[in-house]
Amino acid sequence: METMTLHRALAEIKLLDKKIAKAIRTLEATGLRQGSLLVNKSKTVADFEKDAKAIFQSIKSMIERKEKIKSAITRKNTETIVTVAGNSMSIADAINRKNNIEQHKMVVNTLRNSYSDSTLHMENRNRLVEERAIDIAKTALQKDHVKIGDNDAVAITKPFVDANKYHLVDPLKASETAEILDNEIAEFEAEIDAVLSEANAMTTLEI
Repeated sequence: METMTLHRALAEIKLLDKKIAKAIRTLEATGLRQGSLLVNKSKTVADFEKDAKAIFQSIKSMIERKEKIKSAITRKNTETIVTVAGNSMSIADAINRKNNIEQHKMVVNTLRNSYSDSTLHMENRNRLVEERAIDIAKTALQKDHVKIGDNDAVAITKPFVDANKYHLVDPLKASETAEILDNEIAEFEAEIDAVLSEANAMTTLEI
């Protein structure tokens, strides 16, 4: 049984990936020879067979080693609890949240944009409603200068505005929710890398 830190395990996986890729590029699994000449014009049959088997076995061994380390990391990441921005979670969950942070940001942007667009449309349309109410009051009162709150115009404008006014429907409390989520994201991003680095340096696993 071999013990190493998560940091060391992750570093070895990166190194194994490079070695495996290089070995696969150099592997000659098959070759050709003409008569008694060298295989691929470079090696004897014995040397070619020996090298092919050795490189193939090396690739298999490195892949098995990588898979063994990856499995140990997965188990340890699931078991180990860290605290990020005041919230306790497994390393695996913290990594998943970090990888999905852009989707959280997209939610925040959607909430803000929707609230902003709807509020702007509501204000613009309500302005048109008030203008229409004033036009109606002008006609009814036969006056050129009418304001929405004029005493003599209220009886005409208020019922019309009340009946036609646009209202914001905001079941998610979009602006407030966006602000809360944005703060949570900022706190998480400010701590996650340091927390994971510390955890990787201090947490040990067995291979």
